[in-house]
Amino acid sequence: MCERGRDVLVSGSPTPGSGESWRAGIVDPADRRTLLAGFPLGGFPLGGAAWEGSQPGAFTSSALASDGGGKVALATSGSAERGDHIWSVAAGSAEFRQVSVAAADVVTADVLATAIVTGGIPMLRRATALWDIDVLAVRRGGELLATPGFRR
Repeated sequence: MCERGRDVLVSGSPTPGSGESWRAGIVDPADRRTLLAGFPLGGFPLGGAAWEGSQPGAFTSSALASDGGGKVALATSGSAERGDHIWSVAAGSAEFRQVSVAAADVVTADVLATAIVTGGIPMLRRATALWDIDVLAVRRGGELLATPGFRR
């Protein structure tokens, strides 16, 4: 497991050879001592049997059936830890206080988490329609929006 800031990338499992997924926690932006959710990541070795051919990001059906659905990266973006540092072209403050994205790679997760914070609901809809991701978004008022992967 590799963690940098609020981005996590995993390989393998916490118990080598078991196929068990890592469990990444999403912190509540209103109370940093509380977890909102946990998300299963990995459970298979990067570059191992779960990868199909030589195409990065191409998973076999067995990898996609794992708990994390082939996702090995999780990124969180928002104003909870560093204040309002993400700018939007829309007037007013961002609709979301925090957005977490699970994806097959850390760059996609990071870019889309920030894009959803800046673009609000329209970007959330676009991102979930175009990419194989799972999202947990915290609105300014504390309401949660979650894709099915976060609702398990």
